[in-house]
Amino acid sequence: MSRFATALATRLPGEWISSDLDWSDQAERRQVTDFLWDHAAMDHVVFTYHLTRGALLTAGDFTQLLVINRPARPSQFFVGALTPLGIDISNREVPQTPHGIAVTSHPAKTAHRVSSRLLPPTTPRGTP
Repeated sequence: MSRFATALATRLPGEWISSDLDWSDQAERRQVTDFLWDHAAMDHVVFTYHLTRGALLTAGDFTQLLVINRPARPSQFFVGALTPLGIDISNREVPQTPHGIAVTSHPAKTAHRVSSRLLPPTTPRGTP
């Protein structure tokens, strides 16, 4: 997973840092998963299966993505967004949350899917 997450981080727009997560301590796991923005498939996987590792991708603009193994599907992963850092959404109703996506182990294809499904659209330079 570490190599995949690092390869994915280098292919996403902007600058991303990949950090390995060791979840042998479940309290440490909750420090990340409690901020999962997806309340659908990704949420189900994280809280149903005993995951012992993951990867956290962080961009300079406080955007974070969680990468986990896809249970029962070797060489596949789930990628999901965490709530944006520094924004308290606890007292707000969030009508739509970005759903995590299942991806293959191909970093370039995954980067395209993540960019189009989980990241905000980017405006080309010089465009108002």
